[in-house]
This record gives sequence, structure tokens and C-alpha cells, in this order.
Amino acid sequence: LTEAIGLESGSVRDDDVFSVPASVEVGDDTVRDDDSRDYTMDMDLREILRRSSNVGIATVAQTRIGADAFAQGVSGFQIGQKTGIDYPGEVPGIVKTHSQYDGASLGSMAFGQSLAFPMIQMVKAVGAIANKGVLETPHFLISKGGQNVSWDSPGRAISEDTAEEVTDMMRTVVQEGTAVKAQ
Repeated sequence: LTEAIGLESGSVRDDDVFSVPASVEVGDDTVRDDDSRDYTMDMDLREILRRSSNVGIATVAQTRIGADAFAQGVSGFQIGQKTGIDYPGEVPGIVKTHSQYDGASLGSMAFGQSLAFPMIQMVKAVGAIANKGVLETPHFLISKGGQNVSWDSPGRAISEDTAEEVTDMMRTVVQEGTAVKAQ
């Protein structure tokens, strides 16, 4: 999602190369990658995603995307907002708004920490990437009284071009990256 936000905002391009250190400061915390790398490595967005590099994506978020574009992108994916699913008890989650960001928020939220939200919101957000950028609200109700029920889309999260770029990068992760078993 962070890469989609960066691409959509125009703050990064898919062929930009980032000098990714072994660790990065995120507020008062030091973030390292799971691969125990102890050297700086040049990575483009595809490589950051392929390696699941928390250091890489935190670096991209903090140095290029910025808090304004990131917060706008999180809101665009409707993270931290109820989805409207037709099931009782939905909560919005715990997601800081831009005005609540502290020194660690941007860097840690970029790789999925410092926030908590229902998995259905992740399904909706990642579903938008798979759905050419268009958000759809997941629903249980398919028909009522023998009539199919249709649901309106809550809108577009990202452009079709951005969705295609991110989808292609995501394929790399399952074909040769950290999620080959997920393929």
C-alpha cells in the first residue's frame, strides 16, 4: 500500500533507486530487516517489496513520500474507516490521522506497525489494487428474496496505472521473493 501511495502521489517512480541502509531510525526506534543485512544496498521499489524490506519502505516513506501524501493515501484506501460490511460489530480500528502523527508514525506505519485495523479493511484496500484501483466493500449478502443485491463502489483509491504497476511488483514477491510459498 505504501508503494501504491508513493506512486500515486508522484513522489516516487517504479524505477527510482534508493540507497537502503542496514537500519533506519524511525522516531526513537531503530528498524532492521529480517535478513540481518549489515550493509547498505541499492534497491528499487520492486526489490524493496521482493525482500519485504521494512528499512527500505520506511526510508522511502520518510525521505520521499512524506507525511502529507502518506496520510492522504491511507485515507484514500479508507484504512481506519468502517468498510460498511453487512456484518455487525465492525470497528474502524486504531489509525492515527495526520494531525496525530509523531516522530515514528510515518516510518512505522509505512510497513504496517503503529496501527491496528480489521483485516476486512486490508481485504478492501488490497482488493482495490487487484480491481484496477477501484474500492469495493466486501459483503456477505448476495441475494435477498431471490433477487441479487448490488452494492455501490465507495470510489477509487488509486489510478488504474498505479494499480497495474503495484500488481506487477506484487507478483515478484510470490514468484521469487519472500512469499514464494504463498504463490
